[in-house]
Amino acid sequence: MSPMKTVFLPLHMPPFPQVFLIVSWIVLSVGVLAGESKLPESIALQRLVDVTGKEHKFGCAEAAPVVLAWTAADCPMAKVYAPRLRAIAAELAPRGVRFFLIDSSSDATAEKLRAADKGGAPMPAICDERGELARLAGARSTTDVVVLDSDKHVVYRGSVDDQYGYRRGEGLGAATFRKDAPARQYLRDALESLLAGKIPALAATDPMGCLLEWAPGAPVGTATSIEAGGPVFHGDVERIFRAHCQECHQGGGSAPFALETYENVRRRARMIGEVVAERRMPPWNASPAHGVFSNDPSLSAEEIAKVRRWVAGGMPAGDVANALPPIPKHDEWQIGTPDVVFETVPIEVPAEGQVPYRYVRLPTNLKEDRWVEAAQILSTPPEIVHHVLVFIDKPAPPAPGTIRPWTPHFDQLSLLEGAKPEDRWKWILRMAPYITKDMQVGSGGGLNGSFVTTQSAGRGMIYPLGRAKLLPAGATIVLQIHYTPDGTKHESKTRLGLRFAKSPPAEPVDSRSLATVAFEIPPGEKAYEVTATRVMPRDALLLSLRPHMHLRGKSFDYVAEFPDGKKEMLLDVPKWDFEWQVEYVLAKPLLLPKGTRLRAHATYDNSPANPSNPDPAKDVFFGLQSNEEMMIGYYEVVWGPFPKTP
Repeated sequence: MSPMKTVFLPLHMPPFPQVFLIVSWIVLSVGVLAGESKLPESIALQRLVDVTGKEHKFGCAEAAPVVLAWTAADCPMAKVYAPRLRAIAAELAPRGVRFFLIDSSSDATAEKLRAADKGGAPMPAICDERGELARLAGARSTTDVVVLDSDKHVVYRGSVDDQYGYRRGEGLGAATFRKDAPARQYLRDALESLLAGKIPALAATDPMGCLLEWAPGAPVGTATSIEAGGPVFHGDVERIFRAHCQECHQGGGSAPFALETYENVRRRARMIGEVVAERRMPPWNASPAHGVFSNDPSLSAEEIAKVRRWVAGGMPAGDVANALPPIPKHDEWQIGTPDVVFETVPIEVPAEGQVPYRYVRLPTNLKEDRWVEAAQILSTPPEIVHHVLVFIDKPAPPAPGTIRPWTPHFDQLSLLEGAKPEDRWKWILRMAPYITKDMQVGSGGGLNGSFVTTQSAGRGMIYPLGRAKLLPAGATIVLQIHYTPDGTKHESKTRLGLRFAKSPPAEPVDSRSLATVAFEIPPGEKAYEVTATRVMPRDALLLSLRPHMHLRGKSFDYVAEFPDGKKEMLLDVPKWDFEWQVEYVLAKPLLLPKGTRLRAHATYDNSPANPSNPDPAKDVFFGLQSNEEMMIGYYEVVWGPFPKTP
């Protein structure tokens, strides 16, 4: 056992009547190894004062466990765990367990916590704005929980459970996971063990939240190392954030917090250093070895190294004279003022659980064909909407003399690719519930492409001059909305804004898909492969690619097999992430001559090693919900024939 050391904290009394935090004395069991402190093994609190001013006292020995649970208002992971913590606290408070919700984020304030406090009991909120309690308790993340036994020994620290998180590892790419329900109840199990008089079997797990800026055992504001002449914010790394981050991370943007100012970035510097090193941010999972895409936000290796050097060097501001001008505030409608806006009625979304896809039908009442040159989907709040697919249903016949662009016939039997001839009826019967409902939306639903879909960061889709999509007269717009609860009950609306071209385009745009429903992923299978193909019935100019799978997705790629025998990999996504489904827009459109076979190849991981896997013991088939699977490779093209070049 390491020697005992008593640490006396000065009583911090702010000049206001509200007392943020009082830690009168804390006893730490500290071990020193190579000059570094281990995380504390024993913590004894005398009293805490919550954000309402109520004092909570602690004796030398408590009759029941104490839970210190960290949170932050702008951390998505902390938000989804807030109702889980409150439910556990409400359940175990009658058995004497004391819960405290602590905000140690660098911009924590008592006012913010009071506004978010759901009545205090059974989990009073504590504002640790200086990070003192976080450092002394060894908290590392906004989702860290520290469990103390009756003698104030730390018997468990880490995650609440294993439902939400991300894969760790430098260069891994965006790799988050979200299960339908937790498989391991770490916090509950630890508390039940203590209440039964036993030591928890598991002492620590990885709390996969947002890093706290107050490093355990480190004085506030100190740098890991100082680099003379190293990168500074203004005139240096600020340009990286402007180019790669601020489209989302700005006031009113789709990200949970802004990164527009030096202070914004400095307060989250350690977390930023971690997520850029692991390439979790900016989210982009395509391999740089194949394809060049105009919407690629990823950082180069040199940019990542510069950001990490800046963080390690103490986050120097540099000369404010070199600061970039404030980012221009874009209007809500990035596509300009829409010619028409379609809006859903308010839809109630629960705080937790799986929400079935919602289909909302909106008649257009258009008397004539219109051409859409720009579209944007806005949902409130945006963080709870995983995706929206828009379909065109039941258009009126074309008016006499009206010419509509050619589109390929949708052969529903093509969805049975990969099935043995003798098994086709088996798959048709399995698909019967979808054939009579979902596949009737827009002549095939998502298995035959879509009209519009949500873009990352809520940005609009704007086609270049001369390109547009047909919105036929009399059509009904159908919105397929997939909600992912974030820990708070919401009333959500979705709006679709469209801007029309003044005349028919020279190049009508069409969105289609490669898909199959004839697959069965065996239990425990680590790398199950599924392929879908289409032969181009005409010359086609390829504009973009968008893979789609669910929680067992592992990798996805597209290959073009040209009529002359040449093969080219167009897109490789080696590490699929269900939470970040991106439309990959080709920097230079690619001509696919008639007869080109476009092949999509997907790999699935149905093993226990996949942290997103809802149930590795289950056979998995096609289905609409996230715990089922899909294999769809969307692609967007302009169909030929094209004028012959001289």
